Amino acid sequence: MGFWGSIVVARLDVPLTGLRALKGYDGHAKELERSADGWRIWELSVDDSLPDPEDLVVGVSEETGAPALVGFVMDSDCVAVAAFSRSARSWSACLAPNSMAAYLRPDDLKLSDLFLPPEEAAVLAVRWAADAGYRVSPVPIVELLNREGAPYAEHLFAEFIERVGIALSPGAG
Repeated sequence: MGFWGSIVVARLDVPLTGLRALKGYDGHAKELERSADGWRIWELSVDDSLPDPEDLVVGVSEETGAPALVGFVMDSDCVAVAAFSRSARSWSACLAPNSMAAYLRPDDLKLSDLFLPPEEAAVLAVRWAADAGYRVSPVPIVELLNREGAPYAEHLFAEFIERVGIALSPGAG
């Protein structure tokens, strides 16, 4: 069985669990990494008190005044990415689309019901990165959004974090 939970990427000086966006969260929070320029990456286990990824990313961004990302990992098979920044606003994409489609099928949902097409998501990812102070190309982001994630989709999310400009230390993800 793989990992179920959220990975939160935020620029902040305090523990993530101290934010109002996570008030009432009773699950396990683990800091995975800190970047040299202030980004912190946290893993939040699935728990009934875990906020919806879209609400969480907006809340974290509003409290920190910086762009934020949340990757909701589904059994290490795929990731629903929720993002928010000043100019890109709120948007979503998925990593490992074929696996995500398999999760959506029992509910008669399609990827297009929940996520932007890779090309549109990449344009917003470039705007997100600019709000974070980085210049990135959409081309590698589109490629990543079309790739599958075997064996661990959370590795795709680590790569997504890097493709929007956040430098992770070797061995991250």
